[in-house]
Amino acid sequence: MSIVTKPIRDQTYYDIRIVAVGAYNEGKFNCPVIEFLGEQESEHPRMLERLTALLESAAKYRPLRNEQKFRVLKNTDGIFEFKADQLRLFCFWDEGDLLVCTNGAVKKKQRTDPTVIRTAIHWKNSYFEAKRNKSLKHEPEHNQIIHVHF
Repeated sequence: MSIVTKPIRDQTYYDIRIVAVGAYNEGKFNCPVIEFLGEQESEHPRMLERLTALLESAAKYRPLRNEQKFRVLKNTDGIFEFKADQLRLFCFWDEGDLLVCTNGAVKKKQRTDPTVIRTAIHWKNSYFEAKRNKSLKHEPEHNQIIHVHF
């Protein structure tokens, strides 16, 4: 299994690069962010528009200091969440200008499902382990397969 990041938007003009982390396993690419965003296009298109607007704003101006829209999750060692209505997109920072998205969820209860948080932590740990082992691959924009409409 090889860990890979893929851009989720055009990185050319902004200070913050936003990517999704996933893995190739036996030739098949597994990426929770791609799956989540794809599902939301048909199930929650208006909420997805709000979420993508938050990502656009983060890329242009850095994430908001508004905990109603973007916050660090307690006891997660640096996992953040974007919040747009019930949609949550989990991520972490690398090297100051790289925001790595791990997975997403539709929040239906007061508290975020611990399984979703464990998934985000798993992807973060896998990412940094691959980076330490020099096996992490960043695919360039021309290989972009995540089409988030900004």
